[in-house]
Amino acid sequence: MKSSTAVCAALALLLAAPARAQDTTSASPNRSRSRADHQDVLVPITSVEWGAPDRWSVTSRYIHMFQKDRNRKATLHNLTVAISPGTAGGRLGVGYQNIHTWRKEPRTSRAQESFALLSEARVVLVRTWGNPLRAAANQNFVGGELRTSLAGVLSIGVGYYAGRHVAIGGNRALWSVHIGVGL
Repeated sequence: MKSSTAVCAALALLLAAPARAQDTTSASPNRSRSRADHQDVLVPITSVEWGAPDRWSVTSRYIHMFQKDRNRKATLHNLTVAISPGTAGGRLGVGYQNIHTWRKEPRTSRAQESFALLSEARVVLVRTWGNPLRAAANQNFVGGELRTSLAGVLSIGVGYYAGRHVAIGGNRALWSVHIGVGL
């Protein structure tokens, strides 16, 4: 119980990192992300989610942006590598992310600048431990996920994973849904 309380407290303190990490207009250095160059971004915390089989999880993400000039573009294309350790399992995914933005003209404030829909398709490796949802502990799965996020606030993902080296009592396949806050 003490470890889950510590995890929840740490996640609450780090929840503001995704919004701060996405600000590309700030001239000041940003400690919540690491930049290899103008197209590569490492974001330590992009979402906090609840879902099967990993229960509570937090996602960290490396993003490679294909476009060098991203100003005023309606659609952006990215390569993503995401790691999502959870309380009862973990996921490692590689995929394609699309960010489509609808802009209001003329802009009257930064809050009215745009609305974005983020979508992602990725190949995922899953490992369970502890007390996972809808799966046995210590199982490996491989599969795919489709994810979307409205304005980078509410995210939902659906995945299908096939069991690898299924043990007695293990799952041959697993459908999952993740709902969270962030990208």
